[in-house]
Amino acid sequence: MSGLAQSLLQAVQAQHFGRTADAWRSGQAVDAFPSIDLAVVSFAPHRKSCWANVLFSREHPQGLVADIDAQAGAVQNIRFDADQRDASLESPAWLPGADWSRMRWTLLHGTGAHRFVAPYPASLLKLMVAVGVGLAVDAGKTAWPDELQAMIVVSDNDATDACVALLHRCGMVGHLNQRMQQLGLHTLQLNRTTSSGGWRNADGAGVGQVHMSAWDTVRLLW
Repeated sequence: MSGLAQSLLQAVQAQHFGRTADAWRSGQAVDAFPSIDLAVVSFAPHRKSCWANVLFSREHPQGLVADIDAQAGAVQNIRFDADQRDASLESPAWLPGADWSRMRWTLLHGTGAHRFVAPYPASLLKLMVAVGVGLAVDAGKTAWPDELQAMIVVSDNDATDACVALLHRCGMVGHLNQRMQQLGLHTLQLNRTTSSGGWRNADGAGVGQVHMSAWDTVRLLW
């Protein structure tokens, strides 16, 4: 274990996130340790870069250290399962009392000995949408849209709708997902968005369809 990984583990453990108050439990502590996926890269001047990814969940409350090779490749010791969505278009995995042992999980990526359920990334998906817009611009299919700035700078949802709709008009959604696979960023997926720009649960996207692990997100930015 690297010194950075050890420091990250200790920093998260020191926060005692298992004591977090839960409004669904009238302010009592959460009934299961929350899921945390934390990746850090250090670019110290005049020193070799170093990196680490630590993950916590109800199955791993003390934390896991991701096994990452010297080329900063994909995580090797963890199997990522996709989040779930029920008939009400909600995620049952995170409700109080949820029994993960009785749920049917879908593999997202990996064959490692440890399992981590990748939770819905929420507004982080806007980073993937922006990359898709950039690919469309590079391909000569569109100019930079005015909405891009609002989507990234202030996380505007209406602007995100417009950018997702643009990707559909340009035929770039499938290409974006394919490009992520080509780069080895297998947990970065933007699935089941709609031509009108829908990307939320009610649109058939959202939970269980959009995925971003912390380490693959770091690698995308890097």
